[in-house]
Amino acid sequence: MLAERQAASQREAQGLEVLNAVRDTYTWVTEHTKTFNEHWVEECRTSPYEPFPRYDYLAILFEILDAGRIVWIEKSRDMMVSWACVAYLTLKAMTTPECGVLFQTRRRTKPFSLLSTLSVSMTSSRTSCAKHFR
Repeated sequence: MLAERQAASQREAQGLEVLNAVRDTYTWVTEHTKTFNEHWVEECRTSPYEPFPRYDYLAILFEILDAGRIVWIEKSRDMMVSWACVAYLTLKAMTTPECGVLFQTRRRTKPFSLLSTLSVSMTSSRTSCAKHFR
């Protein structure tokens, strides 16, 4: 009986942890995922896996994405907008039942690198988000 109650309590705590982690995209991206930096050696980083930076404009971008069904973004190369959009769509696909997402890129090969980023985000999550939503 005690083991069952402890297991139920642990599942409840994990569920609350997951709900807290996915309460908004900015929280999930900056606190519960990591991205792959392909330039980590040249930049003298200790690892290729890094948390998304806490840029204020990312929080604003996620709010804009939440506000509209179709969003067109003219972007700069160094602002992480593509990665932020992949993270946003990943979270929406994970947390919205029967949800499909569409992400269009200019180059044919770009989605593959973005999807590998997504994979890193999913496997690097500090919480049990990835397991919870599979």
